[in-house]
Amino acid sequence: MKKLLCLAMGAIFLLALFPAAFAGVNDYVGKWTNADLNTRGITTLHITVEGQRITVHAWGKCHPQDCDWGTAKAQYYRDNTLRAVYTTKIAKRSLVLTMEGANTMKAQVLTHFTDKSGREDYRSSESFTRAAGGTVTSTTGTRPAVVAPVAGSRTVKQPKGEIKIISPNGDEVWTQGNRYGIEYETTWKPYLNNFKDASISLKNTATNQEYTIVPRWKAGKQPIPNRSNRYYNPAVPCNVTKNIPPGKYKVRIALLDGSDWDESNGEFTIHGPVDVDLVCDIRHAKLSYTAFDNKRCELEFQVWVKNKGTKRLKHVMIDYRVLKLPQKLLIYQQSEGIGFSDMHPDTWYNAPQKIDILMELAQRRIGSKGKYVLEVVVDSQNRQRENEEYRSDNTAEFLFEIK
Repeated sequence: MKKLLCLAMGAIFLLALFPAAFAGVNDYVGKWTNADLNTRGITTLHITVEGQRITVHAWGKCHPQDCDWGTAKAQYYRDNTLRAVYTTKIAKRSLVLTMEGANTMKAQVLTHFTDKSGREDYRSSESFTRAAGGTVTSTTGTRPAVVAPVAGSRTVKQPKGEIKIISPNGDEVWTQGNRYGIEYETTWKPYLNNFKDASISLKNTATNQEYTIVPRWKAGKQPIPNRSNRYYNPAVPCNVTKNIPPGKYKVRIALLDGSDWDESNGEFTIHGPVDVDLVCDIRHAKLSYTAFDNKRCELEFQVWVKNKGTKRLKHVMIDYRVLKLPQKLLIYQQSEGIGFSDMHPDTWYNAPQKIDILMELAQRRIGSKGKYVLEVVVDSQNRQRENEEYRSDNTAEFLFEIK
């Protein structure tokens, strides 16, 4: 009788726990506005829950109207935080949301620039208030899924949140034979030699088979060169060998002492070798004033292109243009005027370019002061018949300013 009573009490206790856990994510549901009306970051957030799917729709400060960042999948963690990642052509923004009251929410944003501009990563923190009538009723009573360790893992069952995977975190595409970077974040204090040994593996979500790619990695923050009291977590290099079969995967990082672990929220794809997988980059871009009176301002840059696929390519063409922001006024355009007649696979090719920006502005009677963007596209017409899922890295951008 006592055993039955204990079982009944335990069942009641568990039933009480689950709705409470789900209520945590429901606290986030609704429309939120930035408490700072003069913010230069995120202005509005709209959070929804449908079944086990959590989404965050964000808008950023722009003129004359806010920019729509779009919708990103989010993951709810047991430390009552909600996390989402936004990826654009120039940056990757990791969003961490924390409730600070019934109608108050804190948002921390880590911005990592991917446009090769040399800009450093930075963090920002914003406060949000629930908009009037912003509460949205969840469409489910099902507790959202929380990632768990694979069977046979010797780490703790519930992660502490001291180490977290940032990227890949869902929908990325990797190809066998290429090298990628795994981004992660640690929360322990960065001081001299404060590193913890971790292993990093790729888990096939269909078979649960794990492939260890880094058996021992010194996880922790390192100082940014020439920047006092600034630290970052360097990306982990990952070589996708042919021993890792094509399929859907998640990244898993685990401290070797078994004290903590994390797994990417969403699945990403690994493909076998392909014929064509072009990538474009802008390097060594700079403005130079070549006359003593500063009446001649040239934009110098190099366009770098590589085929990560296995095929030798002929006549790979490049487009580029310069736009003045924020109106995106066309200043200069080159359509397939340059390119490479013969490209061997897995080899970088570069084409130095130069544009007299002030002359182009004068011809269009446009003032010179302001911000600009250089946009470069390789094989814009897709004459090389590249699969669309590989074309996301066919473009590159460089932002600059004339004062």
